[in-house]
Amino acid sequence: MKEAADQLMLALNIPRQDIRWATNSQEVSTALQLNLYPPCPNPSKALGLLQHTDTSRFTFIQQINNTNGLQVFNDGKWLTVTPVNTHAVLVNVSDLLHIMSNGRFKSVLHCAEVSQTCHRLSTAYFYIPLVEYEISPLCLEGLDQFPLYRSLKVREYIALKSKHNFEALSLIKDKVDDITER
Repeated sequence: MKEAADQLMLALNIPRQDIRWATNSQEVSTALQLNLYPPCPNPSKALGLLQHTDTSRFTFIQQINNTNGLQVFNDGKWLTVTPVNTHAVLVNVSDLLHIMSNGRFKSVLHCAEVSQTCHRLSTAYFYIPLVEYEISPLCLEGLDQFPLYRSLKVREYIALKSKHNFEALSLIKDKVDDITER
């Protein structure tokens, strides 16, 4: 997964020197989450996985049994992500890449629904820097813009996210007045 994450960062035109923690396996933490959603006779009265963004840099998702359920929020509405096949891997941009890209690459708001007739199985592989790593906007070359987010340690962002959830990114956003005074 390290090689896939490195290639994704390079494909997004993030300079290699700005992803130094991604090239050193000693500075990266990973987690694997297995999700099983059994069939539910009345899916409108059950929760699969509530809407959220992931705290990691990237999340690699595999929808193992080709059953619909994953949804992403786009242009004001929820869209179902139809599985291509059991071997396909979906890559979600997560909060830390949102910060590192200065908001250029947005965190993906997503959720999972249950099915009335089918069980659903998925895996999520989270790729994240160690908690003591300091993150900050890095993708500013040629954009003529100021950093929109302040620097902070991953540990601090995780604490903000666990306490404030959707407001975590706005809490570390620099104020426009502060930016123009620099």
